Amino acid sequence: MAANFRRSLTHLILIIASVISIYPIFWIIITTFKTKQQYLQSKIGLPWPPNLSSIQQAFSSANFTRWLFNSFFITFSSVFLGLVIAILAAYAITKLKFIGKEFLLSYSIALMAIPVIVMIIPIYILFSRIGLINTYLGMIIIYTGITAPFSVYLLVPFFKSIPWEIIESSIIDGCGSFDILRKIIIPVSGPPIATLIIVNSLWIWNELLMALIFLPMDKTHTIMVGLTVHQSRYSINVPVVVSGLFISALPMLVLYFALQRFFIKGLVSGSVKG
Repeated sequence: MAANFRRSLTHLILIIASVISIYPIFWIIITTFKTKQQYLQSKIGLPWPPNLSSIQQAFSSANFTRWLFNSFFITFSSVFLGLVIAILAAYAITKLKFIGKEFLLSYSIALMAIPVIVMIIPIYILFSRIGLINTYLGMIIIYTGITAPFSVYLLVPFFKSIPWEIIESSIIDGCGSFDILRKIIIPVSGPPIATLIIVNSLWIWNELLMALIFLPMDKTHTIMVGLTVHQSRYSINVPVVVSGLFISALPMLVLYFALQRFFIKGLVSGSVKG
């Protein structure tokens, strides 16, 4: 009797937690397809008939497509550059012999403990002196530097789990370090690389504080900064604001669903030896 009660209580708690988690997504979707009048009539009712006017108004608002492009370009460039640096660093730490590689790994991990907000003032002073404020290059450098330590931290255990015998065989066959990296290490590292693409893309795409400070001009805003301005302009028309949020979430949803089969495998990669 007591076991059945605990099981029923557990199921009830899980159902309530699921409803609480799903409801905001449900609300965003139904609000996206409402007009302003439909929303004022019923904030939680289903949109009938569904209407695309809010989405069209969001797209037609000033610089919205520009903000999307800025986010795509900065996110893709930062993730790609960060992955290249992390792969090279993790490969050097795990497969090459040189003095100080353990210190390099420890230093890289220690950088993860530094809060982003602490770095804002020194970075801003430096960038203002060398002319990188309000530039794509400046944001790419910042995001690459912030995400690289975690990327190295995730890749090192996986690279260590790759048998050294495979590397030795490749060296005997005449492969150099870059050939080994390109033909052996990277092809078998799909899960952790996919995990890093998802995690880093989500963080960079949704990051607001650094982008707000270092990209102050309207035309250089990322989508998250732009939507903040968008919300202040259209605070009365809630469906337009929500439509912008819905559109901004779609690229990351597509990315996640495209790479989700690698995600869990990548998180546990290197934790146990196969």
